[in-house]
Amino acid sequence: MKTPEEIRKHKRNQNIISALILILGTFFAYIFFGPKNQDKQIESVQETASLVKVMTISQDSSKKAKLEKTVSLSAGGGQAQVISEFSGRIKAVNFEVGEKVSEGQVLAIFDQSESQNSLRVSLESVEKNYQLTKDNLEETKDLVEKNIDLANRAVKIAEIGKDQANTDDEKNLAEQNLKIAKDQKKQAEVSAEIQINGAKIQLEQVAQALKQSKIAYEKTIIKSPISGVINSKKINPQDFLSLGQVVASVVGEGKVETVLYLNQEEIDRIKINDSVEIVIDGKNYSGKIDSYSKIANENNGRFEVKIVSTDNISRNANQTAEVFLNIYLANQASFFVPLDSVNIGQTKKEVFVVRDGKAVAKNVELGKIIGTQIEILSGLENGEVLVVENSRNLQDGQLVKLK
Repeated sequence: MKTPEEIRKHKRNQNIISALILILGTFFAYIFFGPKNQDKQIESVQETASLVKVMTISQDSSKKAKLEKTVSLSAGGGQAQVISEFSGRIKAVNFEVGEKVSEGQVLAIFDQSESQNSLRVSLESVEKNYQLTKDNLEETKDLVEKNIDLANRAVKIAEIGKDQANTDDEKNLAEQNLKIAKDQKKQAEVSAEIQINGAKIQLEQVAQALKQSKIAYEKTIIKSPISGVINSKKINPQDFLSLGQVVASVVGEGKVETVLYLNQEEIDRIKINDSVEIVIDGKNYSGKIDSYSKIANENNGRFEVKIVSTDNISRNANQTAEVFLNIYLANQASFFVPLDSVNIGQTKKEVFVVRDGKAVAKNVELGKIIGTQIEILSGLENGEVLVVENSRNLQDGQLVKLK
């Protein structure tokens, strides 16, 4: 039987042997699977061609990026609500949403037979009265002219009598007759003025009554206040309308417009009259930068930019849209590239370019991110072929195939 000392010595020998086996195993593993084998694995990866998508860097194609903004569109040609000026039931409706209408075009008619008949009779009566008053004025003018003409003749006769008088009595009588004739002429002129003015006042009163009758009658017919496109409809036949109720809205023909806000760096990179893309419900339309402010808004510190459509999309007023405008490079040595083409790590920022069928890593200096694009300030050269897809798993020197 072994003593305790012998048992401890035996265990110590076993531990030493186990340690030696572990060291030898690690050594042989390093020999067979160490750097040389890793190099072989890297060489194996490099010999496997990766399928990539590329783009050629150029100042023409890479000088701008698209900035996206969500905006609300308004009517550039104006907008008007159609409001009822009468109370009653609608007899007929002559329009639909999306239709073009002209200023003054009849949109709807009230079914108010009694009111319309009463207004029509009143209008016809006032029209007749207006014509009679107008005729009376002309007759008054004719009568006044005749009276004045008679007075003028009497004055002339009196003047002739005065010239032909020989005796003092004849001369005195002639002078009295001349005075009477002149007084009658003056009275005729004053009377004529009073009659004509009275007739004119009466005519103006009747004309005003005629105007009011026409206005009252016209209110039973709903018309478009402007030319444009119907973009909302709020009535149907047999609906009862109250005074002041909104019937429809009309957007003026032509363009739509909107405003958006950019920061200082962005405002310095846009151009007046530059084209923009307007997307409404998935459909693309054209527009342009009409103007922008050079003074920042006091509330948000940003600069207002006005966008107008170049397509006639007035029917889309009051809708939400996506606007894409161009943001240009800070300097001509820079490029905009897809954000996915840049590998951003803690210690480096790199892209891959293709040379002789292989991926070559290049360190780059980054600028501003605009949407899905990022600005490369340095590290890329004009004409290089940049990997824009599948670059994250590439290694420097790896074979690549182009899509």
